[in-house]
Amino acid sequence: MKLFTLVGIAAFVLCFWLGMAQTLSEDALVLLEFKKGIRKDPLGYILSSWNEKSADFNGCPTSWHGVVCNDGSITGIDLGSLNIAGEIKLGIFSKLKRLQNLSLFNNSLTGNISAELGTLRSIEYLDLSDNLFYGSIPAEMGGMQSLQNLSFAGNKFTGIIPDSVGAMSSLQNLDLSRNSLFGRVPSTLSNLQHLVTLNLSSNKLSGEIPAGLGNLLNLKILDLHQNQLSGQIESSLMLLMNVEYIDMSCNMFSGQLPWKMQIIASLTQSLRHLNLSNNRFTGLLESDDSIPLFDSLKVLDISSNLLTGELPAFHFVYALEVLRLSNNQFSGFVPFTLLAQDSSVLVELDLSRNNLSGPLGVITSTTVKILNISSNSLSGTLPSSTGTCAVLDLSNNKFTGNLSVMQTWGNSMQVLDLSCNQITGSIPNETSQFLRLTHLNLSHNALSGPLPSILGTYPKLNVLDLSFNNISGLLLTSLFRSSTLARLHLSSNYFMGAIPLQNILPVSPTSTFVYTPYSQYSHLESLDLSSNQLNGSIPREIGFIGSLRELNLHKNDFLGSIPSEISKLGNLLFLDLSVNHLTGAIPLNLPNSLKELNFSYNDLLGTVPQNLRRFPELSFHPGNALLIFPNIAPPNSFPNIKSNGSHARGFKPVHKALIIGGCAAAAAILIALALFLHHRRILNSEELLEHPEYNKQVTRMVDNKGSDSSARYADAYKNVDPTPPVSVSFPVDDLIASKKESPVATQKAFSTEPALQWASDVKEGADSAKLIGSALSPPKIKWSSPGSNSHLSSSPQSEDSSTPEHPVILKVRSPDRLAGDLYFLDQNLVLTAEELSRAPAEVLGRSSHGTSYKATLDSGHLLRVKWLREGLAKRRKDFTREAKKFGNIRHPNVISLRGYYWGPSEHEKLILSDYVSPGSLASHMYERS
Repeated sequence: MKLFTLVGIAAFVLCFWLGMAQTLSEDALVLLEFKKGIRKDPLGYILSSWNEKSADFNGCPTSWHGVVCNDGSITGIDLGSLNIAGEIKLGIFSKLKRLQNLSLFNNSLTGNISAELGTLRSIEYLDLSDNLFYGSIPAEMGGMQSLQNLSFAGNKFTGIIPDSVGAMSSLQNLDLSRNSLFGRVPSTLSNLQHLVTLNLSSNKLSGEIPAGLGNLLNLKILDLHQNQLSGQIESSLMLLMNVEYIDMSCNMFSGQLPWKMQIIASLTQSLRHLNLSNNRFTGLLESDDSIPLFDSLKVLDISSNLLTGELPAFHFVYALEVLRLSNNQFSGFVPFTLLAQDSSVLVELDLSRNNLSGPLGVITSTTVKILNISSNSLSGTLPSSTGTCAVLDLSNNKFTGNLSVMQTWGNSMQVLDLSCNQITGSIPNETSQFLRLTHLNLSHNALSGPLPSILGTYPKLNVLDLSFNNISGLLLTSLFRSSTLARLHLSSNYFMGAIPLQNILPVSPTSTFVYTPYSQYSHLESLDLSSNQLNGSIPREIGFIGSLRELNLHKNDFLGSIPSEISKLGNLLFLDLSVNHLTGAIPLNLPNSLKELNFSYNDLLGTVPQNLRRFPELSFHPGNALLIFPNIAPPNSFPNIKSNGSHARGFKPVHKALIIGGCAAAAAILIALALFLHHRRILNSEELLEHPEYNKQVTRMVDNKGSDSSARYADAYKNVDPTPPVSVSFPVDDLIASKKESPVATQKAFSTEPALQWASDVKEGADSAKLIGSALSPPKIKWSSPGSNSHLSSSPQSEDSSTPEHPVILKVRSPDRLAGDLYFLDQNLVLTAEELSRAPAEVLGRSSHGTSYKATLDSGHLLRVKWLREGLAKRRKDFTREAKKFGNIRHPNVISLRGYYWGPSEHEKLILSDYVSPGSLASHMYERS
C-alpha cells in the first residue's frame, strides 16, 4: 500500500513538471510581444521558430533563433543581419531586467527609442546600427551604468547628443555616426575615462571640439569627419598617449596645423593614421625638423586645405605608406626622395592640384603603386622610368616631347593618364609590355600619325580616350572586336574612312537580335567618334552592340539613312548624329531609354516619330528642311540636349550653290530698290539734304563698308526671316564670326559645353509664349537684376545723351549664377532685365544666324529680339565694336540697333532693335511716295 502511494506521488510530481514545461516565462512572453511588430522575415528565423510550444522546465524558450535564456530570464538577443522589417517598440525590452546583450544591427526595423530603455541597468552591449530608427536620443539613456558598447550608427536619429551620455561610466565604444544629430559635441564626454573608440562622424555637429577630449587617455580611435565643426584643433588633442587613428576631415577647422615640436615625441609613439583633409588649414606643412612626426605615421591625408610653401624633403621617412597632399597651394619641386629607390615604403602619393613646377625626374621607387601629380605645372619630358607604378596620372601639366619613352616603362602599368599636356609625335607601336593596362587616356595633346595596331592587342583595356589630337588614318577593326573595351573616345581628330563593323552580321538576315557573332565579344558602352572625317554609311551592325549607352557621330561625312537596327539598342541614353549628310526618314521605335538626342543639320525628311516628339525642335532643326516636327509636344517633357555649336552642313554642294545664287540675285534687286528709294527721298526732301548729321552717317557707313558692301548686304538679305519687317535690318554677319575664325572652338564644343536647359511651359493652341520660354525657341534664360535700382532712368533724354561710345550697362545674372551684361545704345529705351525675361513673345522666323522674336514690354513698346545661334558670335571685343557702329546708323531704311546682351554662356547672345510691323512692298513704296 505504501509502495502504491509513493508511486502515485511520483507520478503526480512528474505530471506537474511536465505541465510546467509548456509554460513560457514572463521574459519569453515579452519577446512574443516584440514578434508582433515584425512584418517581414525572409529567412523565417523569428516568425517560424518563435512559438509558445517551445519551452524548457525553467520557462526558457528552446530553439528560438538568436535568444539566450538562463533560469527563465532572457540575457541575450542577437538578431543582426536577418533582413527583418517592421515597426517595433524598443521600450518593451525594459522588462528584461537581466538583459545584457541586445543586437538588432543591419535590418530594416523602425521606431523611436523610449525613455524606458534607460532603466536597463544590467545591459552591457546595445547595437541598433544600420536600421531606420528615428527620433531623438532620450536623456534617460545615461542610466545604463553597465553599458560598455553603444552603437546607433546608420539610422535617422535627430536632435542633440544628450549630456547624460557622459554618465555612462563603463562605456568603452560609442558610435553615433551616420545620423542627423546636430548641436555641439558634449563636454561631458571627457568623463568617459574608459572610452577607447569615439565615432560621431557624418552628422551635423557644429562648434568647437571640447578641450576635455584630450584627457581621454585610453582613446585609440577618434572619428569626427563630415560634420560642421569649426575653430582650431587644440594641440592637447594630439597628446593622447594611445591614440592610433584620428579623422577630422570634411569640417571647417582653420588655423595652423595642430602640431608643435614639443608634442611630436608623444605623437610618434602611437599615431598611425591622421586625416585632416577638406578643411581650411593654412600655413606650412612643416619644416624638416618636424619629420619625426611623419616617420611614425602610416597614412597622412591633408588634402583640400589652404597650405602653402614648399614640400619638405622627407628624409629618413620609413613608415609612411600613404601621403595625400592634393588640392593645396604647395609650390616648388617634387621631392625626389619620395620617388627614389629604397628611400621609403611609400605606396600611394597624391600631389595633384597644386602649384608644383619643374621636371619630374626618374621614378625608381619599387614600392610606389599609385602616383598622382596631375593638375600642376610640371614641365620637361616624361620620366624615362616609372618604377613599379600601377596607376600613373600626370594629366593637366606642361610635359612636352613624344611617347617613345614609354617603351622603357615596366609591365605593371594598369591606369595611365597623360591627357592635357603638350605631347607630340605618334603613339609607339612597341609597347607590348602593357598587358595589365585597363585605362589609357592620351586626350588633349598634339599626337599625330595613325593608330598603332598594338592598341587592339591589350587584353584588359577597358577605357581608351585619344580625343582632341591630330591622329589620322583609318580606325582599327580590332578595337571594335575587343571583348573588354567599354569606352572608346576618338573625337576631334582626322580619322577617315568607314566605321569597321561591316561583315559582322546576325546569323540570318531575318533573325531578331538574340545572338550575333559581334555581340559575343563587344561590350562597348560609350562610343564617341565625333568631329572627324569619317564617311560612308552608318553600319547597321552598330545596332547589335547591345550594351551601348552613348553614341556620338556628330560632325562627320556620313551618308545614307539612319539604320533601323539602332532601335534595338535598349540601353541607349545619348544619341548624336548631327552635322552629317544623312537622308531618309527617322526610324520608328527608337529606344524609349533615350535622354538626349540630336539629329540637326542633316537632310532627313518625313515626320518626326511620335515617341521622339518629347524632345525639343532643336533636336531636329536647323537643317532637315523637309523634316516635319508637329507642334504637339507635351509640356514639361523636354530633356537636355547637348548642343554642339557647329555650323550647318545639311545641304549638298549643288543645292548650296543654287541657294546662294538665288539669294545673291534677290539681294541685288533689293539693294537696287533701296538705292532707288534713297534717291527718291533725297530729291523730295530738301530739308533732309541740308541735314549734316544725315550726310555724316551715310558717309561713315559707306566708308566702313568699302568695296565689300554689296557682298555684306547680300548675306544679310540671304538670312532674313520668313516673315521680315518692311525695313532692312542691319546685317547680322557683322556681329557673328565667320566659319574660318573658330574651327577649334566648334570642333571641341561637344565635350566642353554644358547641356542646355529647354523650356516646357507651352500653352496649347497659343502662338505666343514667353520671350525665352517657348518650346520652339532657343534655351530658356530667366534674368534677375542684382538690385531694385538696376534699371535705366525713366526721364526723357535726347539721342545724344547716350552714345555707342558710352553705352548704358545693366548687370544681370543668369540661372547658373554667371553674370552677363545688358547694354543699351539708346537711353530713351526704358527696360529692365526682369521685364525682358517675362515679356510675351512671338517667333517671327528663323535663319542660319538664329531666331527672331517680337517682344511686348510692360509699357506696350514692341522690340525685335534676335537670339544668335550658339557658336556664331564673334569675340566680345569685335562684337562690341560692330554693335557700336550699327548703333550710330540713323536711316529710314535701316532699323537702328537699340541694345544687346552678352551672356556668360555660348547661347546667351541677344540683339535688340525696334519692331516694325510687316507689310507689303507696294504699300511701303506708296507711303514713301
